[in-house]
Amino acid sequence: MKNEKWYNFFLGLFIGLTLPFVVFFLYWLFRYSYMSFPSKFIWYLQLGDMWEGVIKLCVLCNLLPFYLFMNKGKNKIAVGIIFASMVFVFYLLYLMYYSKE
Repeated sequence: MKNEKWYNFFLGLFIGLTLPFVVFFLYWLFRYSYMSFPSKFIWYLQLGDMWEGVIKLCVLCNLLPFYLFMNKGKNKIAVGIIFASMVFVFYLLYLMYYSKE
């Protein structure tokens, strides 16, 4: 029983960490596929000061699986997704306040 609890948390953590990267790739694919991925695309986002906004958009997509798992009663998976989202939030805070020159 204890292993299942940790398995569910790490499954949610995996979902919460990989889904924003998938959405980031899809954003590039449908919007900016003429640029090379990821070097020129990330450079373009940073140059246009859009990097934080795109990351926020990608992390926002974690809400969908969070609500789906909460409604199914899979609370440990939902906690893992929220924990992964908080990792991205701390990265965004670092970008917004400490990485500016």
